[in-house]
Amino acid sequence: MVNQKKNNNRLRENRYRKASRRTQALPAGWQMALLKVFCAAAAIGAMSLMFVFGYQWLTRCDYFRAENVEVSGVERLSRKRILKTAKIAEGVNILSVNISTARKRLLALPWVANVEIRRKIPDTFMIRVHEHMPVAVIELDEAYLVNNSGEIFMETGNEQFQKLPVISGVEYRAWKADSSEGKGVSESVMEVVRRAMKEGCLLPFDSIKKINVDPELGLTVTTEEFPAEKIHLGFGGYESKYRRLSKIFSYLKREGAPAAFKELDLRYEDRIVARPAEDETNLTKLQKEA
Repeated sequence: MVNQKKNNNRLRENRYRKASRRTQALPAGWQMALLKVFCAAAAIGAMSLMFVFGYQWLTRCDYFRAENVEVSGVERLSRKRILKTAKIAEGVNILSVNISTARKRLLALPWVANVEIRRKIPDTFMIRVHEHMPVAVIELDEAYLVNNSGEIFMETGNEQFQKLPVISGVEYRAWKADSSEGKGVSESVMEVVRRAMKEGCLLPFDSIKKINVDPELGLTVTTEEFPAEKIHLGFGGYESKYRRLSKIFSYLKREGAPAAFKELDLRYEDRIVARPAEDETNLTKLQKEA
């Protein structure tokens, strides 16, 4: 019995010694891991400081001083306003300017449709501005300008745009809505406007005074210095309608018919309804079909 107790004591003493050895080995592993983490953090910090000081040196270096600031594409806006808005001036370090921020500032100007800003190392900025091209005035709650893409981009304000055709009879929410033939109102109006802007068009841009939009009847063009005071175009099929208009003018010229009309209605595929301008006392006699 005495020998058995002695053996048990030895066993217990051995287990304790082994466990103590394991617990003493753990701190050394943790110390090595912490040392590695500390070294990595120190290296990242050193690199960050190097980048910070390097960036500051580059953005203050005279080698990258802007000696040339080229601005192109401006007509309505001045070069001075472009540079002031973009906060880009001659002499500024070209690397210190945030191009994305400068571009956003310029796009906030009503006349700017798009803008490109580029650096040319070591001393040049190139700014190319794309201004909106106004082609019509649309009457909503106020008078607004419409560009050649059909976008409403700004109020007319105190500026006069007497040479531009006026679009009336349409609400803002309907400007992009579908017409009776599945074509947006804006698309129909802009097709007529773009045709008029082409050289040699039978109904030239300068002769269009007003384009009225009726949800049921379509477009009616009011003109000036043109053989027909009003032309009912309706919605769609403008290629065919313009051909018929050309034919009727050629026919009337050959036949010595009236040279001016109060109205021409091109909405019907098989006929043109013409209302001469000379005498308006008897509407039954005035309406003719060609």
